[in-house]
Amino acid sequence: MRNPTINRQTIQSLDEQEQLFISRAPQKLKLVKLAIAQQESLSFEALDNGYSGAWLDSDYGGVKQRWLLVRSEQAKKREQHTLNKRMLKESTDSQKSFKKLNRLRFSCPSDANQALQIWLKSHAFVAINNSEIIKRPVFKHSGRPKLGQIPDSYEYQITGQLYYF
Repeated sequence: MRNPTINRQTIQSLDEQEQLFISRAPQKLKLVKLAIAQQESLSFEALDNGYSGAWLDSDYGGVKQRWLLVRSEQAKKREQHTLNKRMLKESTDSQKSFKKLNRLRFSCPSDANQALQIWLKSHAFVAINNSEIIKRPVFKHSGRPKLGQIPDSYEYQITGQLYYF
């Protein structure tokens, strides 16, 4: 990793020697991060082959410079494809995980609610619509319970529908 003070010193040295130079500004510089964050307010001009650029004035290292911020349409498409793929994977994983949570049975409603809250915290872009904790009767003996038989205990199960935002 390069040390930013060395870059400043090099740029200042080149300026003292009245040397012209072309360099790539590292994305770790605060000025570069700021320029990228504010790119929507810049006027980009078409360059060639899906590239566009915007000129910026900088005084990094105490030396006046002109920077060219370049955007690539191909890179934007790749990033969008990667983002779509990741979102699809996360939504599929969320659905599978929620189905597992729906199959679990809890001994009391507060345990079920706590498990639901923990699940929601671990899935940032998911919410649950019509969330409900259902009380299920439990009978110790196998087979169909007799008509009017009182359950031995109750378990609680989470239901609801996922939606993404």
